[in-house]
Amino acid sequence: MTIKEAKLPVTLHLVFDNDPELYSCELVAIENTDSENDTCKLVCEDLMPQTCRLTAPYSMLDTSAVHFESGVHLFLDENEATKLAESFK
Repeated sequence: MTIKEAKLPVTLHLVFDNDPELYSCELVAIENTDSENDTCKLVCEDLMPQTCRLTAPYSMLDTSAVHFESGVHLFLDENEATKLAESFK
């Protein structure tokens, strides 16, 4: 299943480069989709004290994981996220 196909809300598992901790949030909406300019906003709750909006390439939603150049990785599959997080131990 891809992020675009997921029934919302769905849990996303987050891994940050060089951090062995696994985090999670609820993806509650995908807003401002613009396939022509390849952008969208992922609306996430339960990651920060307030709702978080992450700008992402729209084309990346056709996968089960999103890897940002900033070192943030989002996964639908908790096992995949755990493997990456453990690699930073």
